[in-house]
Amino acid sequence: MSYKNVPWVTYTSPELASIGYNEKRAKAAKIKYKVVEASFDDNDRACTEGRTKGKIKILFDKKERVIGTQIVGPDAGTLITPAIYAVNNNWKLSNLYNPMLPYPTLSELYKKAIGGYMGKKLFNNKIRKTLRFLKEYRFLKGYRGKGPHPNI
Repeated sequence: MSYKNVPWVTYTSPELASIGYNEKRAKAAKIKYKVVEASFDDNDRACTEGRTKGKIKILFDKKERVIGTQIVGPDAGTLITPAIYAVNNNWKLSNLYNPMLPYPTLSELYKKAIGGYMGKKLFNNKIRKTLRFLKEYRFLKGYRGKGPHPNI
């Protein structure tokens, strides 16, 4: 049994929950990692309930495998569950990002945290240029009249 993969929760207000590596332990183990995070005040459910203090932090390695997660905030002990599966089964970030989740839930914090990283990766400069070209092409293609374009 590996004790590094044992989750812990401190039932305070707000709750604290963790699984796997945190930044300090990852540095000590000389693991190259990146971090994505999201704040509870970016989550619609948390805002609706007035429980916006807290954040989630997800650490991942160079192969984008989740190596640790820390959560501070309401229901952190429950929210850590997907991260437990991710750390113990060597899931990639995409395994946490891809599932469709009910709306609004605090679980969407995972998508919010990972979404910024995935967006930068998916929409690199080459993709952006192509999308701009296609948008411009579509915009101009439909106009055949005289005078200024009606969408301008």
